[in-house]
Amino acid sequence: MESHGPYILSDAPVKWGENQLWVEGDEVLGQIKQIADEILYAKGALTFAIHGVWGTGKTSFLQMVEGVVKEKLKAALEEGRPAPQVEFCWYTASLYQGSGDAAKTLTDRIIKTLYGKGLEAKERTLEQIAGPLPSELEWPDRDDVESSPRLFALSQRAAEKMAGLADLGEYLGELLAFAPDGTAERKLVLMVDDLDRCTSVFAGNVVDALQRLSGIQGLFVLMAVDEEKLHKAITTRYEDVTKVPQDIRWALQKHVQYAFTLPVLKPEKLSEYVYKVLEGSEDPVSQLLRGEKEREILSAGVYTQTPRDVKRCINDIRSGIRATLRREPNLSEYAKRLVLKAKVLKYSWPRFYAKFFLSDEPRRDAQAALNELEGVCSEYLAKHDWEMLSF
Repeated sequence: MESHGPYILSDAPVKWGENQLWVEGDEVLGQIKQIADEILYAKGALTFAIHGVWGTGKTSFLQMVEGVVKEKLKAALEEGRPAPQVEFCWYTASLYQGSGDAAKTLTDRIIKTLYGKGLEAKERTLEQIAGPLPSELEWPDRDDVESSPRLFALSQRAAEKMAGLADLGEYLGELLAFAPDGTAERKLVLMVDDLDRCTSVFAGNVVDALQRLSGIQGLFVLMAVDEEKLHKAITTRYEDVTKVPQDIRWALQKHVQYAFTLPVLKPEKLSEYVYKVLEGSEDPVSQLLRGEKEREILSAGVYTQTPRDVKRCINDIRSGIRATLRREPNLSEYAKRLVLKAKVLKYSWPRFYAKFFLSDEPRRDAQAALNELEGVCSEYLAKHDWEMLSF
């Protein structure tokens, strides 16, 4: 059997220690470490916005911030240095869009994060917020008490009571004043992700709920959202005060204290990324794509210049290149690059590819067809979109 690494590249976000994109000295990595230090050493009451179009790595950025914080906390513990207790609460907004209003679902996530470990601590904290439940809701006599109706009812009642967020802010301030054992400073980091996939109405309600929690010592909010989407959410939520662009910027200043935009990667950076994501895959196609010139072609030809699009392109073109190499095992290096250009062209600009090649490419000699592709690309480059065919 032919040995190889994974053929299909995953789009799952990466954690600290799995980073293949941002290297030491890179601005993005510097931002990750800076925000981690703010969480560890600042007093809180800060909201960070991480901007970027789809596929630039916003979720990975958040996960890496969490990884750096936990790594530094572990080092402090091992060295006997004082350190705060930091808890992370993830709120993936798109999962809650159809589950109720933003304030209630956000409150529920915060409460579930902070109500302590162990069933007695959970029950005690939730009852403190929600009040006692009717006696008929008893703990079941079984091992899976985490899923009991009593705990669920307490959590829901507490969330409903504090959904207005007026009381939640006071409660959070008290809860974050000290760690449960009273020996360390306690901090909460809200990781708000996937706002890009929500309607402007729901996203605006989430942002409004977060703003009403601002000012709480020990609370940090990291919000991953495309800047244009955030502008639309603010405009929808605060229509009366966002009638002109200056008002939108003013409204954002009330919600965000620090913003950073993930850059769209330059071709040379994407070329390095392609090499890293294909490490460990020893099939012929991966070996071909790891070549320097081949990586330049792939990086320049991917339309959106994002890590997600690069991986999606590799997944899309791999089987076609493999079939060509098996069918034409003696292709020259030049011909292989033309094959790669053809596949990338088909992926990024399918209508152009279909117009010039799809109908009769199978009936032509492979080498002649690929040479003609190069000529047609040059001709189209001269007459039309010069950026489109820069590869």
